[in-house]
Amino acid sequence: MSEEISKQRNPRAFRIFPRFRRSRRSRRVPARQNYDKDCYYDYPIKDGLLCYPKCKAGYNNYGQGPVCWAKCPPRTTNIGFSCQKHTYGRGVGKPLSSCKSKMEKNGLLCYPKCKKGYYGVGPVCWQKCKSGYTDDGALCRKPLHVYGRNTKSCPWYNKCGLFGSTCGKKCKKGYVNDGCTCRQPLHVYAKKTYGRGVGVPLSCGSKEEQSGALCYPPCKSGYYGVGPLCWSHCSGETTDTGANCLRESYGRGWGKSLSCFSFSRDNLKGADISEIVSFMKGAKDQVLTKATCLGLWEKSRKTMNYLRSFAKCTSSWHTMVFSISGTVSVLLSDGVEIGIAVDLKKDKAVCYEQTCKGFNLDASVGIAVNYGWFRSLEDIPGKATVVFGGVEIPNTEKGVSFASVINSDNEYIGTLGTRGLGVGLSPLPFDVGGASCNTPKNRIIEFTPLL
Repeated sequence: MSEEISKQRNPRAFRIFPRFRRSRRSRRVPARQNYDKDCYYDYPIKDGLLCYPKCKAGYNNYGQGPVCWAKCPPRTTNIGFSCQKHTYGRGVGKPLSSCKSKMEKNGLLCYPKCKKGYYGVGPVCWQKCKSGYTDDGALCRKPLHVYGRNTKSCPWYNKCGLFGSTCGKKCKKGYVNDGCTCRQPLHVYAKKTYGRGVGVPLSCGSKEEQSGALCYPPCKSGYYGVGPLCWSHCSGETTDTGANCLRESYGRGWGKSLSCFSFSRDNLKGADISEIVSFMKGAKDQVLTKATCLGLWEKSRKTMNYLRSFAKCTSSWHTMVFSISGTVSVLLSDGVEIGIAVDLKKDKAVCYEQTCKGFNLDASVGIAVNYGWFRSLEDIPGKATVVFGGVEIPNTEKGVSFASVINSDNEYIGTLGTRGLGVGLSPLPFDVGGASCNTPKNRIIEFTPLL
């Protein structure tokens, strides 16, 4: 009977410990978050026309292309490879004049206070003279002093009271009766002394801080003082170089094409790069003219049509850019670029000329063909910073690279792909660098493109 009962299900136990039932929802793959819809799960960051892995904590994800740059600390301004510190003035400063607690100023030094009954002169504490004594430096002196004694009560035969019973007024305490006079004897004794150390330099007050030989008001939170200026701190992945915070960086690969763009070699056949380079070499006039612009446009129309295939990936950007640049570099680079920018929505175009100065890891002479997208035609004129990286055949300038363009307001305004031609001395299979470029408004010519 007991065995049958043990085999029966205990309804109370079932209520207390209900059977766990798996939910189909627990097997559902978590939704992919924090990545662009045109990119991939492992390459979630869309930057220009490519997708990149996320940068690690403390680094910027966007506007950097293949390089992750450290974020600028608070109270600094991003100026490209470094962050400029913010500063403000705190006055001209005051001379050192204070001593710490339980110390006293003597000359230009601070000493421990002397014990009671002593006073300090430099590193020595000297005993104070007793009342009635004159301080003669290392000695205390009570001077000789004589005054006439009142003897009116003395008889005529003992006028000064020298004989017999004493008569007349008594002398003051500490004086000797000499008859008709009272005399204070001369008394001299040496002071006692002890040393109190060599002293320490003067310092600033409790509500001041020292910088050099002057005292200044303390800087507000987040700043430190150097002389009359307060400077913001460097922090995070940056290195303090004085007026700036140098940003740390590392590479994150060359990225993947956007998932919305299907790339094939047939696209490149429409871009007859050699024909364009030959046109630029044969141009007799070195001055940017409308004729030069139209000639470059005719030679680059095939390439522009190739670039239009990116349009579905750049719904907010609609300005195509195509340019030819020539550069001479020995670590420091100097180059000139002539290019065309076309607004597909407005059917407007400009031809422009810009100059660039920067650096890279090579000594070379070469020509590069650049193609890509800008945010708008209004971003073409003015100053901009270009950061690039790519691969190339060692000891040549033949290679492919990608560049990000940032304007003077630290806004990401463009992305470019580059095909290089030329000769170089670097044995490295890659090249990275940056440049500061300027496109003056007087070097821009507007024209109407025929797409």
